[in-house]
Amino acid sequence: MRKENDIDFVSLLRDETFLNLVKNTNNTVDQLDVLEKEFPGQREAIAYAVKFVKANLSDQKSMQANDVSAIWSNLKEYLSQSKRSTFQRFIYHEFWKVAAVLIIVLASSIFVYERISKDPLGKIAEIEAVADDEAMIILSDGSKHKLSKNDSRIEYSADGGEVVVKDEQQEEKLENINTSKAATINQIIVPFGHRHSITLSDGTRVQLNSGSRLVFPAEFSDKNREVFLKGEGYFEVFKNPDKPFIVKTDFIDIKVLGTVFNVSAYEEEQMASAVLVEGKVVVAQKNKLFGNTEKKLSPGQGCFYSSITFTSDIRNVDLYEYVSWKDGLLLFKDKPLVNIVNRVEKYYNKKILIDGEKLENTLVSGKLVLADDIDEVMQYLAKTLEARYEKNKEGVFLIKN
Repeated sequence: MRKENDIDFVSLLRDETFLNLVKNTNNTVDQLDVLEKEFPGQREAIAYAVKFVKANLSDQKSMQANDVSAIWSNLKEYLSQSKRSTFQRFIYHEFWKVAAVLIIVLASSIFVYERISKDPLGKIAEIEAVADDEAMIILSDGSKHKLSKNDSRIEYSADGGEVVVKDEQQEEKLENINTSKAATINQIIVPFGHRHSITLSDGTRVQLNSGSRLVFPAEFSDKNREVFLKGEGYFEVFKNPDKPFIVKTDFIDIKVLGTVFNVSAYEEEQMASAVLVEGKVVVAQKNKLFGNTEKKLSPGQGCFYSSITFTSDIRNVDLYEYVSWKDGLLLFKDKPLVNIVNRVEKYYNKKILIDGEKLENTLVSGKLVLADDIDEVMQYLAKTLEARYEKNKEGVFLIKN
């Protein structure tokens, strides 16, 4: 329980316990009572802070960006006054002017500053792609080219004007025409059960995992090198001290000059991660109410962000467990079968059930080859476990003794 004189609108918005309580008590009739029990003495401030948080986390997007920017600037200015003797007077008098604006914001069901001000790469990444069993690359003129072979390699020329698609048997050259004066934004979309690699115009190599999407400029600007990732990618960044390389996702941003790291940011999952193989990176957590929290990683460390608690932490990891997918393998050491099945489900986008809790918790070690055909993977799993599997008419797999 907090002391009464410790509670004000701004401090509530900066308190992780408060933010988690708002989320966990959402849509409950006694939400304010629960919150006031933990944060006593400022029921009205709590009520407005709750409204602010709910609007901030909304997926709606109907407010003008300049209005959002103005409110954001005012809140940061008010925050700077927190150490002044007049701050309490500000809470009771000046705050209501902001509250009135926030009520209008709530009526419009908005206030996601980061998302509204999203850069062009992020906006393109939000556009739903056409579902397809084959990977595709979308060039500057909007033309779509299918990548029929799994694990094909795409290489961009230094100016982004030519794209070469290679596999073990053939090579295809594509002309990447810019039909406008705007930046030439390209995409590569990798369906489930596939992997593809791409060399960007600056020499950076990216290996994309199953169910991933990368949005990037055909040619980078003079100031920086930015890409947007949905899914998972293994980045080998070409070193350029004058141009930082930034991988943006819905949850975290990773900034580097030249290094090797893995990023996993699948939209449907509750955890995003950045794991550093070599070099240095800075990870910035998104969706903080008052700015982003930056964390520096050392090789062998990972930053893990939870979309449930909106918090991130750093811990040491077994690197190969997180990056073995790029070699077409899943590596496990004393892992419950249910964990392995979850990874296989994600890779192939198929439903796999396990018959019985004992089988679910069976510990497994070894390497699992990610074959093009999931039936090969299921046969290997069943053989390793001395079990069997079956598949129903809906395509759902069942592993059983």
